[in-house]
Amino acid sequence: MSEFTVGTSWSSSLPHTSAALKPMQGDSTRVTPRLILFDIGGVIIDLDFRDARMTLESEYLMDPETFVALTRSGYQSEILSVTEKVMIGAIGGEEYLAAFQRGCKRPVPLETVQRLRESMLGPERPEMLELLGQLKQRVPIAAFTNTMALHWSLLMDPKIYTFPRLFDQIFASHLIGEAKPRPQAFTKVLNALGLGPEEVIFIDDSELNVVGAAQVGMKAIVFRDAGTLRSELGKYMDL
Repeated sequence: MSEFTVGTSWSSSLPHTSAALKPMQGDSTRVTPRLILFDIGGVIIDLDFRDARMTLESEYLMDPETFVALTRSGYQSEILSVTEKVMIGAIGGEEYLAAFQRGCKRPVPLETVQRLRESMLGPERPEMLELLGQLKQRVPIAAFTNTMALHWSLLMDPKIYTFPRLFDQIFASHLIGEAKPRPQAFTKVLNALGLGPEEVIFIDDSELNVVGAAQVGMKAIVFRDAGTLRSELGKYMDL
């Protein structure tokens, strides 16, 4: 198990075949990837920031601009937001939650802030669980998520989510110290997998992350919905 592979006691070894993608049988124009790499939030599970934001702004008088500044997560500025810092493990959860406390004009208990930040994690998407189950019969699948310890403990709780058991390996930004869309984040994951970028298809609902993956040479797909994704993956394999 790679030092960068986390939460994957069910991990299986990737096949050690040729480094080049293999043409599909009977179709020399299509190639089968050696691995498909998935985002989690917004792809495998629902994400919903609206209720938490509304509560902070309406009940605890956080300015909308403050919320946006605290939750910025695109890694496009040299000065990182608290969310960007916690997602690469640069700060801990208490410091992260305290920043939201300070951003409110009305006192808010730390436990309330934690509950609100945890509430953004929604349920699994059954249609995606079905697709993952089908894919893993044909090709190894892994996940790479921008996350933090606060959410990671929930994502890996088998009483809440079943999807982790479907993946061969899962990579978490706060544990590998790098986050999407930074090129070094994708490079670190590829090195841990022992694969070249041309051997991997990456799927994410963030266009910014998809662009980052494409820049390092991965085939990258913007996730819209399960049906559209099936069609996109149909360019590379039979489903």
